[in-house]
Amino acid sequence: MEAFSSNADGTLTVVKEGAPAKFVLEQTVQTKPTGKTMVLDTKTNQIYIIAAEFAPPTAPPAPGTRGGRGAMIPDSFSVLVVGK
Repeated sequence: MEAFSSNADGTLTVVKEGAPAKFVLEQTVQTKPTGKTMVLDTKTNQIYIIAAEFAPPTAPPAPGTRGGRGAMIPDSFSVLVVGK
């Protein structure tokens, strides 16, 4: 009875259900800042997080927007594996 959140700050948050409708922070795991997309393999109980390095944006963001990001740096793609 756990929930997982892969965050833009480079962490994986693990929350455990202690009782119905009561959740407790179980653990925060350091990952990579760009690792936000994840998948849980329920057979092995491992989480796979994809990440890559990016160059700085080529133009400043327009007012009122978050802006984009630069191009992916070649050969920087990685898959992080997190398990118990």
